[in-house]
Amino acid sequence: MNKLSKLENFKIWAKVNLDEIVFFMGMALVFLAIQGFAPLDANTSLKAVILGNLSILIVSIYQENSKMFLLTLVMGFAQLTNVMSS
Repeated sequence: MNKLSKLENFKIWAKVNLDEIVFFMGMALVFLAIQGFAPLDANTSLKAVILGNLSILIVSIYQENSKMFLLTLVMGFAQLTNVMSS
């Protein structure tokens, strides 16, 4: 029996869980963009909010989750208006 290397195991895990990885990276981008502890400049925050919400939208389309899609649209609009007004 041939054992897989750790790198091959990681590649298989990452391929299977790619949607979860993209989702959590999107969540992290949105969090970093709107958190108030160490604020980013407006341009960086705007880009992070857009990229984060787009990645969450892509995952919600891929998983056919209409509730997450609608919630992300509404929250993305609120986040964008908040970042653009500050």
